[in-house]
Amino acid sequence: MTYRDITIDEHCALEAFAAAHGRNWRNTLVLDYWCRPQAWEGHAETMGATLHALRNSHGNEWLYQHYRPRAGSPAEQNPTPTQLDVLERIRDGGITKVKHSDTSYRIAGFNNASVVGRVVSLRWARWPQGPFRAQTCELTDAGIRLLAQHRPTPALAPACAAE
Repeated sequence: MTYRDITIDEHCALEAFAAAHGRNWRNTLVLDYWCRPQAWEGHAETMGATLHALRNSHGNEWLYQHYRPRAGSPAEQNPTPTQLDVLERIRDGGITKVKHSDTSYRIAGFNNASVVGRVVSLRWARWPQGPFRAQTCELTDAGIRLLAQHRPTPALAPACAAE
């Protein structure tokens, strides 16, 4: 399905909701607010109207599978320790997407596939394009910068001169 691009107001409303509700904000939005519009009554009515209209036009699948935070959003600037662990494993070639059939695959190399998916959705890493049996995840330039900023690699000692 093709979705229209969302507006700046819709991005801002999603980011404000995410900042206010923490790590599982998508679940909170879908289960507590999108299913019960009366939950918006009070201080959040304007945001609620924007997000409820977004629910009607885009739906849950879009929120979980297609929504990407804007560049520079708080989610992109503050990776969790687990996300940094994933980035290190990707850098070291340790996370692979293994295909089982045309519609199913598994992620090997980290015990929480959703964290790997989040790192890819934030564009810190990517899967190679094209047909695959097993693909190793790759860091993007943004992922390399982020990892260098938060977990710098210790400098290697120079090789000793021949004695």
